[in-house]
Amino acid sequence: MAGTIARATSSELTIKSKAQRGYELLDGNDPSAAKAEPVVLTPDTATRDAFRVIAASCVKQVIVNKPGLLAGNPEGLHQMRVGLRRLRAAISLFASILREAETNAIKSELKWLMAELSPAREFTVFTTRVVEPARRRHARMTGMRRLSHDLAEQRRSSELRARNAVQSERFRHLLLTVAAWLEIGEWRHPQADLLRERGDTPIAISAAEELRRRSKKICKRGRLVAKLDRHGRHKLRIQAKKVRYAAEFFETAFPGKKRRSCGRRFSRRSMKCRTALAASTTSPCMKT
Repeated sequence: MAGTIARATSSELTIKSKAQRGYELLDGNDPSAAKAEPVVLTPDTATRDAFRVIAASCVKQVIVNKPGLLAGNPEGLHQMRVGLRRLRAAISLFASILREAETNAIKSELKWLMAELSPAREFTVFTTRVVEPARRRHARMTGMRRLSHDLAEQRRSSELRARNAVQSERFRHLLLTVAAWLEIGEWRHPQADLLRERGDTPIAISAAEELRRRSKKICKRGRLVAKLDRHGRHKLRIQAKKVRYAAEFFETAFPGKKRRSCGRRFSRRSMKCRTALAASTTSPCMKT
C-alpha cells in the first residue's frame, strides 16, 4: 500500500508526525544535523531482530538529515553519509542471515547514493581544511584566487548533485524499499533451516563470534601493515571501521558495566587504528 501511494504521489518516508513538522515551521528553526541514536539490545535478542533494530536506526539517521542537507548544512550531509556507512556495515555484519538476491539489489542502490553524496563532502573538507588556510597564508600567490574560485565552483556543483540525489524518485523509492525489506523481507522468515537457526541465535552469541572473527582478521593483517600498499592499507582501514561500528551496535548486548566499558575501549582502539591508517593512505579531502 505504501508503495502504491508513493508511486502515485510525491509522498516519502518520514519519522516525524505532522504536528512535529508544524511546530518546527512555527519555530522557524533551521534544519539541524542529527547523529545516530544509541542502539539498545538485550543479550537474548534474536540475531534477526537485532539486525532489524540496528538497520532501522541507520535508516532513521539518513531520513532525519535530509532537511539539513537540502538547507546547505554540511553536517547534515556528513551525518547522512554516516548513516549510510553504518547501514552498509550492518548488512555486512549480518550477511550470514540475509538472502543474497534481495540484499544485493539494496546494496547496489546504497552504493549509488553514497557515490552521489561523497564528492560534496570531500570538497567541503578539502576547501575547509586545505584550500582556505592556504589561501589565507598565500593570498598574493599567483593563481591562488583563480584556484580558490575553481574549487568553489566544483564544490557548489557537487552540493547540487547531492541535493538532486536526495530529491529524486530513486531516493524516495530506495528508502521505502529498505523499510519494507526490514519489516517484511524474505530474510525475516527464511525457509532454509541453517538461516533460521542463525537468525534465532541470541545476539550476545553471534555478536561475540563476529567481533572475534573480524578483530582476529584485522590483527593478522595489521602485522603486515608496513608491507601493504595504499590500496591494502585502505582496505584494512575499512575493516577497522566496520569493527568500530560493530562494537557500537553490540555494546548493550553484553550485560554488565565492565563488558560495556570494554566495548567502548574496543571502539576507541579501532578508531585510533582507522585514523592512523587514514593518515598514511589518503589525501586530506578523503579522510572523512
